[in-house]
Amino acid sequence: MSFIVEIEIPVDAFPLGELVQRYPDAHIELEQLVPADDGLLPFFWIRNVSAGEIVETEEEEPALESVSVLDDTGDALLCRMTWNRDQPGLQDIIVDGQTTLLGGSGSSDGWYFQFRFTTHVAASRLREELSARSIPFEVMRVYSVQEMRERQYDLTTEQYDALVSTHQAGFFRTPRQSTLAEVAQELDITPQALSARYRRGLDSLLDSTLYEIGDDSASGK
Repeated sequence: MSFIVEIEIPVDAFPLGELVQRYPDAHIELEQLVPADDGLLPFFWIRNVSAGEIVETEEEEPALESVSVLDDTGDALLCRMTWNRDQPGLQDIIVDGQTTLLGGSGSSDGWYFQFRFTTHVAASRLREELSARSIPFEVMRVYSVQEMRERQYDLTTEQYDALVSTHQAGFFRTPRQSTLAEVAQELDITPQALSARYRRGLDSLLDSTLYEIGDDSASGK
């Protein structure tokens, strides 16, 4: 079973830490990692700093070979970075593909990263690699992929199970391949309870996927 590990490291323990230290209002968020011939190219959104300030800081970051500003949306800069492979750190662990990085962000409070693992051995290896590079870290949370999905879509465990079970049973297909009574029997609950769970779950799922957070039009709220 896959599980998620969230860690935090000091702001100066990852590339662009110098930028955040110099400009405390800066906020950096990982957009994606793109495979390249020599590893992975990271793309980040950087807020509350100018392109010139990023270029100035780049020269003082030994873990960075280059930073290119690709787009300016007015409130954020989309940047592509090239990491210095000769500089040890969390970045070379990521580039070597030893972990699956799901997300990352940096601010004056430090760096936050979210990794997915399929074995506890792989998770332990990350701890060993960080310790070998003398990178201080703190494990903030460990949870299953299912728990991540439940939080992401604001679902309770019962609602998640109801939606998954009805979908897998073909309840939403045309023509239907099962009834609520049949699915409810498999879950050992009444059809009325299943109906309430999947309707509330579907409402939460639509709220979190069709509307922006804070949109008062969601579900008539």
